[in-house]
Amino acid sequence: MITFYHSGNCGDIIASLPFCIEYNKEVGTEDRFNFTCILNVVNKTDPKFEVPNVSSKIFPFDEEMFNLLTPLLKEQPYIKNINSIKSGDSFPTDKDHVNLNLFRKREKLLYYTNLTRVYSILHPLVNALHDDEPWLFADKDEEFKNKIVLSHSLRYVSDCALGDLYPYMKDIIFIGTKEEYNWMHNKLPEIKYYPVKDFYDTAIAINSCKLFISNQTMNWWIAEGLKVPRFILRFNDSPNCIPMGRNGFTIPESPYFYLMLKKKLGY
Repeated sequence: MITFYHSGNCGDIIASLPFCIEYNKEVGTEDRFNFTCILNVVNKTDPKFEVPNVSSKIFPFDEEMFNLLTPLLKEQPYIKNINSIKSGDSFPTDKDHVNLNLFRKREKLLYYTNLTRVYSILHPLVNALHDDEPWLFADKDEEFKNKIVLSHSLRYVSDCALGDLYPYMKDIIFIGTKEEYNWMHNKLPEIKYYPVKDFYDTAIAINSCKLFISNQTMNWWIAEGLKVPRFILRFNDSPNCIPMGRNGFTIPESPYFYLMLKKKLGY
């Protein structure tokens, strides 16, 4: 059975799954594969995790993040087991044990190519990735059926005018960390907050809404995997979250944001 290894972050792990699925089809001997996360042991009081410029805010992939991600991975029908090891622990590397971190060797590609494509440097896939097919799966919740779900991390802050969302405030729900919500609340004081318990809870909200809007963040990759109607507020210095296939639209800057909202929502 194939085992994939990845040290995160969460969005990079989600983006690797299409490659894992296709690699397992071509090289594996079973329908499902194992996924092992490599956990960083970090001191969160380290200054590098408290960057004054919020556009550079990062979250280390540690045990806390692993516990948030695991419920989502467990719901995917193609993953058999999810495990973790600590950074520095050894593991085999051969055709049955794939080190997904090697994708970072193509550093220039990381900033200007859809991340799902970058992983293909690890192995030349015979079958192309199917852009229109979802590769994440989650339940739905009627509470979000007619809602716009908004997410915006404090990293890769978008240049789009968030004030363009004002006409739709009654339909918008924000998901993310409390810190992210407070930042957004300063820009859109009327915005409602929906706290999630883990990333599978996040996936349910995204899978249920009529439109998902996000900057380049882990939640964007959930929406990309689900193939729901989605807008990505592009970070022009590093546009590596690119919609592939149906229902996905890139918003580079205003006034495109305002125009696309009117076109998609019809009001």
